[in-house]
Amino acid sequence: MRKKVIYATLALIAAAPALADHPPVAHQGGRLAEAHGHRMELITTGSSFEVLLKDEHDRPMPAQGFGGKAIVLAPGGKAEVPLRPDGDKLTGPLPAGAELAAAVVSLRAGDGHVMNARFRALPPATAPSPALAAKGRAVYEAQCASCHGARLEGQDGWRTQPAASAAKLAPPLDATGHGWQHDDEQLANTIRKGAAPMPPFAGVLSEQDIQAVIAYFKSSWPAATLAQQPKPPAAESPVRPAASGGSGHHAGH
Repeated sequence: MRKKVIYATLALIAAAPALADHPPVAHQGGRLAEAHGHRMELITTGSSFEVLLKDEHDRPMPAQGFGGKAIVLAPGGKAEVPLRPDGDKLTGPLPAGAELAAAVVSLRAGDGHVMNARFRALPPATAPSPALAAKGRAVYEAQCASCHGARLEGQDGWRTQPAASAAKLAPPLDATGHGWQHDDEQLANTIRKGAAPMPPFAGVLSEQDIQAVIAYFKSSWPAATLAQQPKPPAAESPVRPAASGGSGHHAGH
């Protein structure tokens, strides 16, 4: 019977429907997947495998009463990870090298209700330069920490106050904020131009300082969060006007 359950769970990797092009936002910087009318957020950091549960309205659900496992396609092969309640999430040990690996999570509630979710593998992400991040830390501590927090945690109340009130507070810049939902150029523009209540820093910080600050707070993001950050759109090649025939003149003359 146990083998049948494992095979059925693994079959979801090939048979589960593709996720929507624009799935709901994962609030902790993890991967989000639909799970029978609910949602699961998968967070893989260091040696920890964490699953957060959300209802159909994207509200957190208590983890108590749930148990289950994850089948992870680790580099060395399939690995089964037991998941147990730990505060507001379910946790288990992360197999070595599996931070970006595909996984299928199967949970069972106390009433017997089963929720399965499939998480795709993520592409490798490029971590910020350690030297640039170190420079950015000094700039951050001098210019940003008073509002965004010494540990990138944002101002008190950002997560708990109503949206209209939270918008007036400095958000976290670690993976629990929304910075990772924007590409580097969008982040740089926000720093240059400001965004209430943050003043503009163009003329205060050099372009190198701005890039260094971004590298610093990105250095705190897990690999899975870095992999999900949008990339800036590719610059379009300029369109050259077609050469006119029969005039005998060169362009620019």
